Amino acid sequence: MSKSEQYLNSICQAQNIGRSFVKDNKTFTNFTDNEFTILKNNINIYDAREGGIIIGDSHDEGGIQMIQECGDGNFCLLGEIEGGEYIYPIKQDDHKLDFLQGINSKFQYSNDSELNVPKECKVIDVSNEEIQVILISKFNNFIINKQNTKKFINQIVNIVNDI
Repeated sequence: MSKSEQYLNSICQAQNIGRSFVKDNKTFTNFTDNEFTILKNNINIYDAREGGIIIGDSHDEGGIQMIQECGDGNFCLLGEIEGGEYIYPIKQDDHKLDFLQGINSKFQYSNDSELNVPKECKVIDVSNEEIQVILISKFNNFIINKQNTKKFINQIVNIVNDI
């Protein structure tokens, strides 16, 4: 369990908020709207519902926790993303998804190069937070892995921004 997960669990226990459940050998935690407000009062939660490139810890460094808004007014702690990945919130009948899935299915090569983020790219920078948490859209979200985000960032930004 990462430092962020441990900290979130300690807040939940101290404030008596959240209901955890296991599905497919994975633990999820649900929050009511009021519980989510309590959580937001204890930590900074960055809004990533419109998508963008995430700047923050890698999985090896503890990752960035993702909370998803549900359509019923509740929220769910889903798991972790890592810095350098790109979140794309999928809308109904999304014509961009096939292109983005194609990028994400490319060979994952080792790329230790610096990520050069184009100025047109939306950035969600949580790197200055000790506990890194983002809020993602209630719609399905498509995450492009870090390696392919680095390699294809210009194409991703162009297709997302309809350039």
